Amino acid sequence: MAGELHIGNDQFQYIARISHGKDSLKMLDVIVSRGLRLDRITTTDIWATDTIRGEHPKMVKFKEIADEFIWRKYRIEVEHLCAMRNGQKVTYEKLFYHIPKRRNAGGGQLSAKTGDNPRISDTVGPVVPIRPQAKRNPAGRRAFLHKEGAGARNSKSNIYGFPVSINRRGAWCAKLKTRFLESPTTRGGTKIVEYLGIAADEPKRFGQLNERKRAPLVEFGIEEGLCGLYCQYNGLLAPSYETSCRDGCWMCHNQGVNQLRQLRKEYPQLWALLLKWDTDSPVNFKANGHTVHDYDRRFQLEDEHFLVPGDPRFKWSMLDGDLQYRLF
Repeated sequence: MAGELHIGNDQFQYIARISHGKDSLKMLDVIVSRGLRLDRITTTDIWATDTIRGEHPKMVKFKEIADEFIWRKYRIEVEHLCAMRNGQKVTYEKLFYHIPKRRNAGGGQLSAKTGDNPRISDTVGPVVPIRPQAKRNPAGRRAFLHKEGAGARNSKSNIYGFPVSINRRGAWCAKLKTRFLESPTTRGGTKIVEYLGIAADEPKRFGQLNERKRAPLVEFGIEEGLCGLYCQYNGLLAPSYETSCRDGCWMCHNQGVNQLRQLRKEYPQLWALLLKWDTDSPVNFKANGHTVHDYDRRFQLEDEHFLVPGDPRFKWSMLDGDLQYRLF
């Protein structure tokens, strides 16, 4: 069959890596309609806790619908993978409360004060080289202490807290997915070919492609616009394309004020968990010093009609004074 590779008598396994976005869903259609081999379909989930997914709840529901569509059309079950360590999920919460090893005055390492809290480097095995722990520079992390009152935090806390990251060069969730997928022991061996959802009009992403990482959309000249039309026609357009629902994690510190406002209104149980983490974190939710409690107070004042949601005249200093005459 066209597109197959062989090493001796061992045949390659062909795996489609999907994100449930428009490009990856159209990619499946191209693979099958153009006669390319397809053995497995996988996606990688992020977990906030052991029982709560990290993706926005609307996206979780959409992925369930898309998985059912894929099964009915292609008769291949989507495999939901996640980072594992010692048989347990690696979650945002576990990374948040992890206490890393520190260097003592003599240059050696001090053990963490808690038990088996996972480092991200422990989730993927020895395949990926990890920086020596002694080279880690905790002082390089920006830490803003919250003002006294609700949400005040302990500046001497040893946990990671917000924002959870592998290093200061990228988002923790993106790096976790990448490192997890790069481990041959977790993806069925080294003799595989991966299909990636890269469209023909995304040349900046072509550099990662080779004979072992292929982009069927690029090979057959399918651009992003056509992918969107295909998904829209089949009722598979993710809510992030049609509403303000974001495609990332609900606890991400990169989300905007409108997304946080929506989370608080529609999913109070998730907002309550975010407030708890905010209280425990040694670093603020936002790099500019604002916390989840700051946003909570702002939204509460909006509910009480002291502030207007989305008003361009809003300033954070308004939260510190008398609001009676601020906007009315």
